[in-house]
Amino acid sequence: TNSSTVFGFAAGNSATTSNTSFLQTTAFGYKTLNANANGIANVGVGYTALQSNTSGGSNTAVGTAALNSNISGSGNAALGAFALQFQQGAKNVGIGFNAGIGSTAFTSTGSIAIGYNAGFSASNGSDFNTIIGYQNGVSLTTGAGNLLLGAQPNNAASVTTGNNNIGLGFN
Repeated sequence: TNSSTVFGFAAGNSATTSNTSFLQTTAFGYKTLNANANGIANVGVGYTALQSNTSGGSNTAVGTAALNSNISGSGNAALGAFALQFQQGAKNVGIGFNAGIGSTAFTSTGSIAIGYNAGFSASNGSDFNTIIGYQNGVSLTTGAGNLLLGAQPNNAASVTTGNNNIGLGFN
């Protein structure tokens, strides 16, 4: 598979059936990078990590279902179980359990979610947000350009669709 490493049931499945450019890619775990057709330089480690990726490149997903729904987004990094699970955009970072998970497949660009459930409700249009802290930004859906720091800040909990807000502190 052209300088790639694949290990696990149905991991990199397309690489063995129809893929001609499964390059510089590592797939380790059940159905990890299962649909990858021509995405290159991806790393998927964990049960169904990057499972739906077909053409996205330079993604790193470590954890159960991390970046599971990504199809063509590139330059994403997900670390933690379900981190960025439904994300299909580009240049996003999710670190922590459910970080930036979203509730259905969505596309955003340039967002960062760090912490348990940080950015939990992200959806289309939730671009360029920086959300750091335990359960921070759990109600944020389509708001963009927000900076939310701290564990469960009350002022940040009310931000759902607003843009360019700053929320700081604990509770």
